[in-house]
Amino acid sequence: MARLKPVSRENAPPQVRAIYDAVFSPGRDPVAEPGTATGSPGDFWTVLAHVPEVIVHARTFAGDFVRSTTRELDRAQRELVIVRAAFNVESRFEYSQHRKFLRATGYPEDKADEIPVWTTSIVFTPQERALLALTDEISLGGGRSQDATYERLREHFSEAAVVEAGYIAAQYVMFGLLCRSLQLEYDAVPERCEEVTPP
Repeated sequence: MARLKPVSRENAPPQVRAIYDAVFSPGRDPVAEPGTATGSPGDFWTVLAHVPEVIVHARTFAGDFVRSTTRELDRAQRELVIVRAAFNVESRFEYSQHRKFLRATGYPEDKADEIPVWTTSIVFTPQERALLALTDEISLGGGRSQDATYERLREHFSEAAVVEAGYIAAQYVMFGLLCRSLQLEYDAVPERCEEVTPP
């Protein structure tokens, strides 16, 4: 269960109701009738709605960078970055959702299964390996990136595509951590690190 109360349709301003219509269905109150088409509860949207600018930003980002057809990186490359970033910050929600979106691009399932172990896998292209390395440096290394990573990225991608990759990775680190902190969606799980009582 989310750590903050969701915002009902009747208490939401017009820009939030428009997002509710798009994410859930027109006219539906996602608090009274929770659930999205992909099976998640939907409280990512209803909790972020406490700050309309935040939910609008999240929805705009999804449209401008995730689902857009005008980006330098193709959709599968973007989803590859998102899935790896979500895995690294242990966001079950973002990982689960974007595995579905990656699959929808036609990306091979056997390759998607290897994302958690990409460093020892032989299935990824040099382009994919460069994207995955950047994602790890942002999500696991706190942004401490190596010159060699950027050299490899520039071998395969435009500078605009490299910025897109970094921006998407960083954004999904934030989304994943926010989901975990607020216990949203599939990240509504108990604390794992607790003392175990001896026998």
